[in-house]
Order: sequence, then C-alpha cells, then structure tokens
Amino acid sequence: MAIAQFQFLEEALKELILLYLGVIQSSVPKFMAYNFKENNIRKLSLGQSVSKLQVFLEDQDLLDELNDLVPKRNKIAHAAYVKYARLEPTIENYQEAMNEVGSVTNATKILLQKVQVLHANIVAQTKTS
Repeated sequence: MAIAQFQFLEEALKELILLYLGVIQSSVPKFMAYNFKENNIRKLSLGQSVSKLQVFLEDQDLLDELNDLVPKRNKIAHAAYVKYARLEPTIENYQEAMNEVGSVTNATKILLQKVQVLHANIVAQTKTS
C-alpha cells in the first residue's frame, strides 16, 4: 500500500507541475516560445518532481516535507524489501517492517492532501484571472 501511495503522490506532483507550466504557457505572449513536453514531465521520478517544483513553490515547509519523504520512499521501496526479504519469515519481522512503513504512509497521505489543496487553489485562481 505504501508504494501505491508514493505513486499517487508522485503523479499528483506531476499534475501540479503540468498545471504550473500550463499557466505560464497561457501567459506568454504569442511571439515568444514556451515549449515543454508533457511526456517528459510524466517520466519524472518522485525526487525529480520535487526538484522541479522548487521553481514554482513558495511554501518551503511543503518542499522540506517532500524532500524528506524522497529518501524514506527509496528506503521502503528498495532497502527495506532487501532487508526483510533476507530475514526469517516471522510475524515479528513482518510487524517490524510494517511499523517502518506505517509512519511514512501517514506522512504520504498528509502530503497528498496538501498537494490536492494547492492544485485546487491554483485552478481556482486561474479561473478568476
């Protein structure tokens, strides 16, 4: 479940980046080129998406939270699996792995909610402009 939540957050960040880029593109005068490829944005990893968002976001707390999440996500996705796959399959070992994943899963849910609110606010602002 944690990996799915990371993917949801990663996709939400990509949507946020595309929204920002679309707002900029619609504001650029016709005689100027502002080209970006959606496909290139869709290929970004979680860490790359967070780096790209640093150009647009003023909310340093949110950026810090996102930056803190990236290595935790990598640990869960890669290192934790390797660690626990090598251990004897016991309930205690599974519980330890779930505890490690649990706190990051809650943080991911909260970050996804913050990104959704930010996205909705930007959409609302562009409709009133």
